[in-house]
Amino acid sequence: MAKTISLQKTWFRFLVFSFVGVTFKFFFDIVFSLIYRNYELVQGFETYFWGIILALTIQEGIYWINKRLSQKLRWEKDLIKRFIIQLFINSVYAIFLINIVRILVSFLFFEKDFIRFSDEAIFMSVTFFAMTLISTGDLGWFLFNKWKISIVEIEKYKKEKAEFHLGMLQAQINPHFLFNSLNTLSSLIHEDKALAAEYTRELADVYRYVLDSRKNELVELKEEKSFTESFLKLYKLRFNKMLIVDFKIENIDGFFLPPLIMQLLIENAVKHNIVSKSKPLTLDIFQSDDSITIKNNLQEKKSISYSSEVGLDNIVSRYKYITERKVEIIKTEHEFIVKIPLIKQDESIDNRR
Repeated sequence: MAKTISLQKTWFRFLVFSFVGVTFKFFFDIVFSLIYRNYELVQGFETYFWGIILALTIQEGIYWINKRLSQKLRWEKDLIKRFIIQLFINSVYAIFLINIVRILVSFLFFEKDFIRFSDEAIFMSVTFFAMTLISTGDLGWFLFNKWKISIVEIEKYKKEKAEFHLGMLQAQINPHFLFNSLNTLSSLIHEDKALAAEYTRELADVYRYVLDSRKNELVELKEEKSFTESFLKLYKLRFNKMLIVDFKIENIDGFFLPPLIMQLLIENAVKHNIVSKSKPLTLDIFQSDDSITIKNNLQEKKSISYSSEVGLDNIVSRYKYITERKVEIIKTEHEFIVKIPLIKQDESIDNRR
């Protein structure tokens, strides 16, 4: 794989700006030879030597200044402000250094006793133009890198989205869940036909929702709430008093969230924790303003025999592409808490990009 040589390498910067120093010196010689008749186009080696030294000093200073600027004011924070500040500081530094060096070299080595203002104006104009090119180049490089990163992120999101859709399709025929559901239904038919009929209705609602929502990026909170209530009924019928649920979501209007999020978190809690008569699992699901918290007591299993591989990482990744707000995951000695943001109507993937 071919390697790219970066200006971050000192030797490469020295090579490039040595060439720049010679080029600019020759450019100024051409300009001054056209303005002044007695100006010699071909100058001595020592003048080009000072041109190289000056170019290297300016570039190292600018490189240091821009690195410090990146620590204090990154391009991502304020693009226009960073460009203006960088251009101003680089220009002041370069113009000041060029004038000081030119004055010292002219008086000490070439015995000149005056500096023409017109000459200084030319130097300052060309220097400002060069600094504008450098700052514009930095801006262009930043935008190019952001574009490359965004392309990678979009492709990654497409892959994750496809994997998630596959996971939901697999969840429809999840052998463990289906086996447990049918086994519970079979028991209820013999024990309580009315309850068995209710269980069948809830099971149908659960699978119908999975089929209907699997292609949606976002669903309304009221739909997800209704689905989660049906899903919890299946779990409570299966585990009875071994599963204690407190479900409080009331402010549902105008809020959205990715489909099946609460189901995945409930399954995650049941899958990773002991659920028994001696150690019942407690689930608290409640709304706080524009977020939903799902909390369970922590009683982790030593081993997990089955995993659908659609877990917390997938949920976090999906939220990254919907909102700037993050999924909060907190694990204490006695509790596991996940706080998921609710999306308002004016938030969307398109608005973020």
